Amino acid sequence: MDQVRCAAPLRVPRPHGPWQGVKENLTGLGNAVVHTTWSEWLPSVLTTPRLRELLGPDWDRYRRTPDATVRYRFAAARLPIKYTAAAALGIPPEYLDLAYRLGGRPYLRGFDQIELSLSHTGDLMAVGPLHGTHEPPFYVAGSDHWVAGYMEGAVRTGRAAARAILER
Repeated sequence: MDQVRCAAPLRVPRPHGPWQGVKENLTGLGNAVVHTTWSEWLPSVLTTPRLRELLGPDWDRYRRTPDATVRYRFAAARLPIKYTAAAALGIPPEYLDLAYRLGGRPYLRGFDQIELSLSHTGDLMAVGPLHGTHEPPFYVAGSDHWVAGYMEGAVRTGRAAARAILER
């Protein structure tokens, strides 16, 4: 069986990047991991004049969410997904149509060869595009969950360890 190599996590604190490495990792390794925080992407949610175009079909859900904090976190999670996928594919993020599988897992309509994974805990978010149809590349969760996935084995960990793994 071929051994799978997991890409080193890339920190991308805003829509302007840095995005170098996403496409290269996806092409060369078949996976990429981008990490950021809600608070780093919140200013983009609040200031971009293109938010409606970037959210696409999620715009109605965003507008219908009564709690502002929940609404902004929803948008702040969707933007890194779309920008990461756009960096991997070399196209503008507003051209991508984010949809959801049963259970809520995001995918890109028309790009069946790219799988997406979004994971978050506290302020930390991670997006993992994956070339092909495999299990999600990673899971990051609270202290009683697993950080596992498209790597060898799984490591029982807490939030501090999960953050350290993503900041490598």
